[in-house]
Amino acid sequence: MVPELRKAMEESQQQDDDGSLVAWIKRVVRKELKQKGIEVWWPEFCIVF
Repeated sequence: MVPELRKAMEESQQQDDDGSLVAWIKRVVRKELKQKGIEVWWPEFCIVF
């Protein structure tokens, strides 16, 4: 990952008060998919990378 992108993502994650970068990414992806009418359920123990 490009260091600048990771830094920006980590800053957003901290501003949104998410516990981890992975949790933040999952939340952002869920939000985008939901806007497109796609509901997604990922168990918290599931790693999607």
